[in-house]
Amino acid sequence: MTRRERYLNALNNRTVDELVWAPNFDYWLYVNSNEGTLPQKYKGMSRNDIVRAIGGYIWNRAGGIKIVRDSEIIEKSDTVGNSIVHSIATPIGAIREIYTATKSEGEHRTPALTEHFIKNKDDLRVMTYVIEASHCEFDPSLTKKALDETGNDGVVLNSAFCVPFIQFAKTDAGYMNAFYLWTDYKEDVDSLIAAYTRLF
Repeated sequence: MTRRERYLNALNNRTVDELVWAPNFDYWLYVNSNEGTLPQKYKGMSRNDIVRAIGGYIWNRAGGIKIVRDSEIIEKSDTVGNSIVHSIATPIGAIREIYTATKSEGEHRTPALTEHFIKNKDDLRVMTYVIEASHCEFDPSLTKKALDETGNDGVVLNSAFCVPFIQFAKTDAGYMNAFYLWTDYKEDVDSLIAAYTRLF
């Protein structure tokens, strides 16, 4: 039985003859590779080869799904000080989110989401417009590349989308504000959730 077959059996709740251990250390690898703190024995090795070296099973994440905006949507990211300002302009208004690097961590660490896209009722309307003016395109070449890299040593997962309500509440509005908006403007929030659902 190959590692891939064993992994698929475990995912399907079938009995396997050994523990299927699939470590997730992508963030650790990215930070330590960029900060020069990767242990010497792993330097120059790919993520998958490190998993093989430590006896793990590979779960290789493949992209391939791209959100494409209509031409009337202007989307950009700018670095301002220690922040990344991601803005989206539309014919009916603009929204922005801000990610800010923490002072105590290095430049290769994940920044904090310090300002969400949706802050009020107007932003709900703009975000709904953005989502309705978007579609998805799929590039299978990234999945093929991941399958070739993984071989029979694990599985390939295609990244997909968040649960629509969590996309709204966690990412685009922030939980506290999201629940207030949902209480005050339920129809507007429901329209946005329906738009996310159609897109995803």
